[in-house]
Amino acid sequence: MLGDISLTREIIVAEIEDDALLGIDILQNDEGGPANLLLSRGVILFQGKEIPCIQIGLKKEIRKVRAADNYTIPGQSQAIIDVMIDRLESDDLMQDTELIIEATDHFKET
Repeated sequence: MLGDISLTREIIVAEIEDDALLGIDILQNDEGGPANLLLSRGVILFQGKEIPCIQIGLKKEIRKVRAADNYTIPGQSQAIIDVMIDRLESDDLMQDTELIIEATDHFKET
């Protein structure tokens, strides 16, 4: 069961903690047409029904961080650099804010 929708499909089961993980084969190639992912509303429209999506494992507030200049940082080293951080609509522009910036796993690998 996926919300009010019952599906019969051959699937590969993975050992994951999430309640559901849908592949592109199911989302795009269903007989009722492809699913619509409305991430701004947190729902999937699938077979004419809205299924709520709950994001697991990501922080609620993610900001884009860009280096303020071009830097070359040697491997196996650390550096403090100037950056530009995008603001959120909910930010109070008159108040100083401290942020902790952490690299994503993808950034760490590249």
